[in-house]
Amino acid sequence: MQSARTLRQLVGELERLQGPGGCDTSPHATLEVWSNTGWGAMLHGIVKPLMYTFAMGKVLRTPRIPGWTDAGCRGRDLGCVMQSFAPSCDGDTRLSPLSLQGMIPRSPLGGSVPFYILRDSSEDERLGVAPSIDTDTLMNWQHQEEGQGKGTTNRLIGQNMSHLVHGDSVIPPGYRDMGWFWYTVHMNNFIWRPGTTLAQRLADAKDATGLSGALRDGLVLGLHVRQGDSCGGDALRTGRQCSALADYMVEVEKLRNETGVSTIYLATDSFDVILHAASQFPSYTWLKWTDAITFTKQLFSEHPDVVWDDIIRLNEANNRTEVNEHAGLLTSIDLMLLAQCDFFVGKFTSNFFRIAYELKAAQCDCAPPFASLDAPWCFDYAAEAGTSSILMKNGTLMTEKFLC
Repeated sequence: MQSARTLRQLVGELERLQGPGGCDTSPHATLEVWSNTGWGAMLHGIVKPLMYTFAMGKVLRTPRIPGWTDAGCRGRDLGCVMQSFAPSCDGDTRLSPLSLQGMIPRSPLGGSVPFYILRDSSEDERLGVAPSIDTDTLMNWQHQEEGQGKGTTNRLIGQNMSHLVHGDSVIPPGYRDMGWFWYTVHMNNFIWRPGTTLAQRLADAKDATGLSGALRDGLVLGLHVRQGDSCGGDALRTGRQCSALADYMVEVEKLRNETGVSTIYLATDSFDVILHAASQFPSYTWLKWTDAITFTKQLFSEHPDVVWDDIIRLNEANNRTEVNEHAGLLTSIDLMLLAQCDFFVGKFTSNFFRIAYELKAAQCDCAPPFASLDAPWCFDYAAEAGTSSILMKNGTLMTEKFLC
């Protein structure tokens, strides 16, 4: 009962702040997103800025993502796919371009991490979002900002909103007793409210896969098997080891023994996994939706030996941003289908799997049963959250850190 009452309070405050009344009475903040990354990673990284603006009583405008949106979408923002954050006060949030050269944080493992800048319309304040514990990046940002005559405080959202650094004090007092997980999943749920097209496509896919009927008739387990580009050089950045379907099924069998679940919704980027799942494990009913993987494979065939982040950049450079938007839409459908399930098996090193689990937790206001084959659940941007042993193609076994 306490959770339900507190959730109603949180949703009510978000709606008041992000609705028409908030636009009239509260200062606004504009979020510039470093969007050359995966769709899930980009959206997951918006949670902390939203936490910050919510705690400060500011309206967060819908983030603009021109690299991920079709030029035909007027706002060129997240509202092209999801619901707008503050539709009555978004207006024209185009800002003068920033020089990001030298400011892009780099992971200790060599890959880029999502980057954000907040501009506050009431105080003309520039707010940088940087990793929670990467002190080199924090110092670099501060150095870049010094001596430029801004006259304002540089707030590092990643550090200032870090539970790792500050504990529960980052959560507003009214929600602090509910904990970091509860607060995170419900803030993330606000970001993932589907727009009209996405909602219709999701409903159609849910029926076409048989997932609607399966959920009416009983329990469904959501299984995410990530392979694809994460099995190559990208593994050094993610700290993720690609595992065979059989490795995941060990945990699936445990959940089946405990719950009786025998229907699986399979989300994967591997056609090989899809082709062999039913023959290798015929005692299960397998549900799948292949539109996303078919489209992704087409993109990788156009850009062989290129990781996903680079494909996004190439599409933007070649004025093919409508391709990125379609990829984001299809990824969202597959992820949100997975989020409909009752139990979960996957790897928390994947933003896709982590977000799906969080969306389900928000829907049921609970912590659904799960098994993660690697890292624990985490949400403290760029904090170390476990390690993975990665077997390289040359046979070398490497242990790498996973940065949340």
